[in-house]
Amino acid sequence: MIDEIHVSNVALIRDASFSPSRGLTAITGETGAGKTALLSACKLLVGERADKAAVREGSDRLSVEGRLFFDNAADIPEGVELEDGEAVVCRRVSIDGRSRASINGHMASAKEIARLVAPTLDLCSQHEHQALMRPATHLSLLDAWAKDSIGEAHANYL
Repeated sequence: MIDEIHVSNVALIRDASFSPSRGLTAITGETGAGKTALLSACKLLVGERADKAAVREGSDRLSVEGRLFFDNAADIPEGVELEDGEAVVCRRVSIDGRSRASINGHMASAKEIARLVAPTLDLCSQHEHQALMRPATHLSLLDAWAKDSIGEAHANYL
């Protein structure tokens, strides 16, 4: 579960912290309130490609940090070392487009961050339903829907 996200110099956001609640958190607001910037920051935390265009005008880099807690050790990806089930993940993107990532202060790749964070955060935006039109997403959607009834068989298959 993501406990807190701290965003610096992402688009129009100079400095902000966000603590989502357990379960569903909906972000709403007027046009220009920063919803898209916050969504872009969250996407960096789930390992998506960094874009230098997201760096706030006049800044030399952006930073997105997230603190996560894992209640169940089975939810922690293999090979990731955490203390007391807690992780602090950070992505930084400089104005020249270079991206840096870390987990608990240690260098990491975007793929490593994706393995750790992506399963804890489900981002849905106004055009998310269009994923249904891409056959490449069908298997993961079906597996997620049927997880409880086919979990054991699916694990044995993998």
